[in-house]
Amino acid sequence: MRRLARGVVAGLLLLIAAPAAAHAADFTRALRDLDGAQFLEDEPIWICDAGAAPPGTSDAVPHGVRIRGVTETGALVQSQSIAHTFSEPPARAGDLVRNVWFDARTDLHPLESGDWGGGGLRAGRYEVVAYNGRVLASFRVVEPRGSEESVRAGLARAARLSLRDEPGDAERAAMLYEAVLKRYPNTSYTSVIWAGLWRVRAHSTVYAREPGAWLEAVFAGVHNTCFGVWALDRFVADVPAEEARPIVRKLVGLYPDTRVARASLVP
Repeated sequence: MRRLARGVVAGLLLLIAAPAAAHAADFTRALRDLDGAQFLEDEPIWICDAGAAPPGTSDAVPHGVRIRGVTETGALVQSQSIAHTFSEPPARAGDLVRNVWFDARTDLHPLESGDWGGGGLRAGRYEVVAYNGRVLASFRVVEPRGSEESVRAGLARAARLSLRDEPGDAERAAMLYEAVLKRYPNTSYTSVIWAGLWRVRAHSTVYAREPGAWLEAVFAGVHNTCFGVWALDRFVADVPAEEARPIVRKLVGLYPDTRVARASLVP
């Protein structure tokens, strides 16, 4: 792909201790691994360093990069300039797009609720650019077609419902996430569904009583992915340790030598 115009961008320079600097290098490699990849519109782009920290950290990624690109309609887009410093080792997994904070979207409703920025990427061609102007990766985003278009519409409605305060809306959002997953178990938006379900789990007929069942389902489907690492950390952060520890230990035994198992650090 023809390289896009480059400018001064926020750095991958993390002004913290040496271990965190090594952590940034691991994320740089993860960013380079995105080269040549293809995603659907608004699909999360998960990156991680599974060995960076114990479970239970937040979902912010130490990116220090900018995403810039051209949509299929010819519009130039770029993320906001980010230049963070960290007082402690940053988290080890998250969605790249929502952590570089694009301006709010008006053409598509974001598929995620909560403090995830302005949503995902529109169809087009994009680059991840480092502080020195070096292009770390180029990737493409395409419009959802067929069943994926239906999935996206359902997830957008679920996200809208989960943000409302009307009685029953959160329950309807949980039911919608579960229904979409049951009908389209192999959708590219799987991580959106599981992340959404975790946020409304208190209103789920399944996960309100058994939050461990959520992690079991994630392990079964995505135990070798960066989203799996994010899900593990979110579960351990939100569930009391005495409840979380035996569940994680059991799952590591079922799925050894996977990215999520190596990230678990279960004593």
